[in-house]
Amino acid sequence: MNLQSLKAHYGRDHMRERSSNKRFSVAFPKSLSRAAFAFCAFILLIPLAFTLFQGERNPAMYVCFLLFDLPFLFGGIWARNYRIDVDGDRICVRRWNGTRYSFEASEIEAVVHRVNHTAMGMSEAIRIKTKRRKASAETLMEGFEQMKAYILERIPEDRVRVIEKVFVKQS
Repeated sequence: MNLQSLKAHYGRDHMRERSSNKRFSVAFPKSLSRAAFAFCAFILLIPLAFTLFQGERNPAMYVCFLLFDLPFLFGGIWARNYRIDVDGDRICVRRWNGTRYSFEASEIEAVVHRVNHTAMGMSEAIRIKTKRRKASAETLMEGFEQMKAYILERIPEDRVRVIEKVFVKQS
């Protein structure tokens, strides 16, 4: 799917309707971070239960379970904090650690719009690159459709690269 077919598919009226709303946010659903934190708590209960019922402390087990749990903990923090706020031409990104940076839409040098077709369905991702910063939005995020319409409307076609991959076997 190239840029022209994307614009034809969504239509100019649809894009104006979506992006005329000058303020919107793109963020992961709160349920994603809650699920990650609940999984972390569940995993940490296993060595606690073992210690309570066996009566022995096993530091190696604590370290192993903690190392297993850390990626899910950081993933939950990242999903909870990462957010893109758009206000007119100003785009503000809050990173996983809470730091913020912002840039104007005119500063965007390149946009990569990935469209992947799999057996599970279609997933999309938009990667925005400026001179010094990067930001990304994915299908899973709330407000992704508004962000896609905003990018397709405001960024010139020569800066947008569409990559489409099909991972479904043709029979």
